[in-house]
Amino acid sequence: MGGNNPLIVDDPRDVDAAVHLTIQSAFITAGQRCTCARRLLVRRARRAMPSSPGW
Repeated sequence: MGGNNPLIVDDPRDVDAAVHLTIQSAFITAGQRCTCARRLLVRRARRAMPSSPGW
């Protein structure tokens, strides 16, 4: 039985690293581990952040 593991993004200093780790946590094992992130919780102030170069 798998969990509904939240990943909480509060106020990261390095947004690119936070995005990389979020993607890695959700997809690196194709959902086969019960510790994979299944829900993403982002602080409201971070939802409308400007795009960084390269996005």
